[in-house]
Amino acid sequence: MEQFLAALKRIIIQGIDWLFWLITFAWNWSFGQISRALNLSIQTLPDWKALLYIALVVLLLYMAYMVIPRILAAIVGIFRAIWSLVETLLKIAVDMVWYILAAYGIALVINTIKVGSVFGKMPWQ
Repeated sequence: MEQFLAALKRIIIQGIDWLFWLITFAWNWSFGQISRALNLSIQTLPDWKALLYIALVVLLLYMAYMVIPRILAAIVGIFRAIWSLVETLLKIAVDMVWYILAAYGIALVINTIKVGSVFGKMPWQ
């Protein structure tokens, strides 16, 4: 069973590693092609390539227009989640302080005050 789980773990890790390699490869390849195309001067291109150049710029601007708000919304969501976590931990810490103080007070009463010295002898004693 341990060998099976180790093999499964290895396969999953290799799959994730391959996926990240593929994303990195595709990103580097496409980014290289795009940056090389954008470094060309539009005046030196033939008309049909100039139109493709303009289409590329429009496509990149549209992509930025669509992606940037999503990225910003994700960042805001992350900060909200972090703030919610901090707020919850602070509330728990404050509650714990009150509970610990109450428990300390009760333990102090139990350990230091003798019932007979306050009320006299109790009927069950």
